Amino acid sequence: MAIGIGLRQVQDALERKAVQVQNEFIRISEELEDLGRKLLESEEEERRRIREEQQKLRVRQQEVAEEVNLWRKRAREVLRQPGVGSLRAYLHELL
Repeated sequence: MAIGIGLRQVQDALERKAVQVQNEFIRISEELEDLGRKLLESEEEERRRIREEQQKLRVRQQEVAEEVNLWRKRAREVLRQPGVGSLRAYLHELL
């Protein structure tokens, strides 16, 4: 039973990490929205710079989305390990 409680705590920690990373995703989304508004109000030279910045943020946003999925997958897999040996190996891999 103590192992189950410990695993739940590990799972919760991994979920908290996923939420932290998801918050970065949300921040990037808000930045993209702001840039979209600025794009409408800007001169041609400024538009080119804004589009470049948008592209960089979109790439970063995709990376962050993949990281969120990774942390969520790790959280799910903590409780799915079939035995003590595989659980130890999985936890060692997380470290």
